Amino acid sequence: MDHLEKIADAVLYEGYILWPYRRSAMKNHQRWTFGGVHPEGWSRAGHEDDASAMQTQVLIEGDDSGSVDVRVRFLHVVARRVARQTVQGLEEVDELTVDGERHLSWEEATEREVVVPSLRLGSLDSPRRIEIALPAGEEREDLTEAGGRHAGAIVRSWRELTGELVVEGERLGPRLWRL
Repeated sequence: MDHLEKIADAVLYEGYILWPYRRSAMKNHQRWTFGGVHPEGWSRAGHEDDASAMQTQVLIEGDDSGSVDVRVRFLHVVARRVARQTVQGLEEVDELTVDGERHLSWEEATEREVVVPSLRLGSLDSPRRIEIALPAGEEREDLTEAGGRHAGAIVRSWRELTGELVVEGERLGPRLWRL
């Protein structure tokens, strides 16, 4: 991992979960991360501090034939629900201990990435629009005791996420661009 990726990782996870690393810590009840983007309807409905768009600008040196690769990384909220096995099936619970290990219902996040194919600097005078469309989903992790008995499951689910990434460049000088 290069130095730039290490910095990006630090910023991506800044504020995601704070010490002490447990759900009961008051400061982890409301998570906050740099660059959080919220649904536009939410922002307009009285939550002006929760932005529905983000803009990033960078300077690039190169001529018209130079190219740039764009990667956008973000965290996607995942609901982690714990369920215990009953005669009727799985029953959601707040926590479940299996062979001495506690499993808690909580919110997690998973990293997502949108990669834009290489773009020639000289072609960026008009915006490139890339649709972001991540379908809702669910994964199940069975919890089994050492003796083989099915004790329950962790069910992780996430909502559909849609958006748009716009990449545009502006020539500032003979070999200088603002992306």
